[in-house]
Amino acid sequence: MPLKTIIARKRIRLSRLAKTFGISRDEFSRALALGGVQVNGKRVKDSALPVPQGATLSVCWGEDPPVFSFDHQWIIFEDKWLICMNKPAGMTTQGTRCFDVNHLYFFVKQYLGAYAGLHHRLDRDTTGLVLFTKDPSVNRTLGELFQKKTIRKSYLACVHGEIGAPFTVDSPIGRVPGAKPARFWVNGENPKDAITELTPLATRNGLTLVQARPLTGRTHQVRIHLAATGTPIVGDSFYNRDEALRNLRPLLHCKSLRFPHPETGELMELTAPLPEDFKSFLEEKGFDPV
Repeated sequence: MPLKTIIARKRIRLSRLAKTFGISRDEFSRALALGGVQVNGKRVKDSALPVPQGATLSVCWGEDPPVFSFDHQWIIFEDKWLICMNKPAGMTTQGTRCFDVNHLYFFVKQYLGAYAGLHHRLDRDTTGLVLFTKDPSVNRTLGELFQKKTIRKSYLACVHGEIGAPFTVDSPIGRVPGAKPARFWVNGENPKDAITELTPLATRNGLTLVQARPLTGRTHQVRIHLAATGTPIVGDSFYNRDEALRNLRPLLHCKSLRFPHPETGELMELTAPLPEDFKSFLEEKGFDPV
């Protein structure tokens, strides 16, 4: 994923900068179309855009967006104010530095043909529930529900090792200095409070199916807390360098969301079924159907 940033020395049309970045016009045009070009931190797609002197330009190219087509089966719940989706593995929740298409937020806006508000995210290979607003009038209320931890999330994870009893991990999480790509860990740089409740559901052949309930919302929180306690998620080679099953994605799924509806106050309990790859792995290892 090459990324290059320059400062415009003079006013110039955007299309004339391909040579300056050292890439072909075709590569530059594709980067524009995918949303990989930014001027002063904002995505641009118009090749005729005049770039002012002193502007900061960056181009990211060489990373193609994942290939997906919208599937109505992703929709778990929809009403006038909200829509909740079951995100598949391999799809980002929103655009990356290199592209702004074929992510979940893109498909939700495309499906609605109107406004959609994004309030939380899942990692690219984590599956499960992501909640969006359809009406801006409930943004503030829903944002407060997330901020006050009123929205309760429950994940399912398959981990290495045997967990015998429920326990709570209360370990702050911060950035690992100098790590590229960005990596986080317990007691890292500028750590923030992080609490996760863990409940074992079943154990088979040195593996445990565990329910994880994060009470805070730190980046990679469930993955880090499980790895830090010696029971890393199966397939998570990013936080477990000894992971043997590198052909698998991290087996982590956001199973349920529980919250009061931001408009009606009704208690909402939304659930998403396990994806087939997760189910198949559990069955192969002798777990009862989930």
